[in-house]
Amino acid sequence: MDLSEVQALPLPKKCEGNKKSAPSAAAKRRATSLRT
Repeated sequence: MDLSEVQALPLPKKCEGNKKSAPSAAAKRRATSLRT
């Protein structure tokens, strides 16, 4: 469930700004890695 949410979030964020999605995606990937 977490993976689907993480993948759904970066998609709209990339449309708004790739620079903003870059750090957000990295932080979310680290969070998912820690959980998994």
